[in-house]
Amino acid sequence: MKYTDLILGAIQGHTPSEPQSLAGILADLGPSRRPNLAELEYGIRSLIRDGLIAEAAPHQYYEVFRRLPRPTFSEVSSEEYAKACQEACTALPGWNTEALSLPSAYLYPSPGRTAAAALCDVQEVRMSWYLGWLALLKGPPEKPELLLALPHFCCTCDSERCIQWLGNSRYCVVEPAIPAIYNLGARAGTVWNYTIFDLVDRTFAVSDLSWWKSGGRFFQDGGQWVFTSESAPGACKEAVIVPGELEWRPWHLLSDSDDVQRGTSSAPNHRVNLM
Repeated sequence: MKYTDLILGAIQGHTPSEPQSLAGILADLGPSRRPNLAELEYGIRSLIRDGLIAEAAPHQYYEVFRRLPRPTFSEVSSEEYAKACQEACTALPGWNTEALSLPSAYLYPSPGRTAAAALCDVQEVRMSWYLGWLALLKGPPEKPELLLALPHFCCTCDSERCIQWLGNSRYCVVEPAIPAIYNLGARAGTVWNYTIFDLVDRTFAVSDLSWWKSGGRFFQDGGQWVFTSESAPGACKEAVIVPGELEWRPWHLLSDSDDVQRGTSSAPNHRVNLM
């Protein structure tokens, strides 16, 4: 994988109010994939030129949906690079989940690391296809709080897009499983539609975007969310979701109804503007 792809992955999901720092980029990549100064500068400059990221401030980056008319790029000095490498060692502490009594889990921290989603007890249900159940955590990483644990709420665990964050880490979007691959048609709690969790109000909404749209990406575009199956911002819009038009329901309903869990309620719960 190119360094530009790795750097983009470390910046994706960050917003102007929660930008990614140089130290955050290097910490996300880890020592084994850490670019040198020239590779880091080239990758950031290329991503800004291509309209995929922008600077919120010097050496603070966020993902963009629309190409900016006059993007800026601040050069990285050798001193700033050395400082970022030093800070990367402590910039992103690991999440201490031992006290939460969770089984082995894959963690997906929010961009601001104020929250995290955990896919627990992940099992390979078909060659190179995995399934786990969902838990939501609230930071700080050193002393996390378990907000929600849903052992019967199964979802896919196959890519970096299976969990996405929106609204400055307030909303967690869970990618649906694919029935044909998982052969789970009779398994209660399997997510067939993109499901969105509000970690502030502790509510959820099941979207009309079903499993056949899996692998897509959500982008924050002002007060709405744009869904596209392409990873690059500016790709063809497939749907637009306005959070205020969703039907938000309390989390306790997730354990009260299999139909709600699986997104198979007969009545649509919100309007999606298809493009």
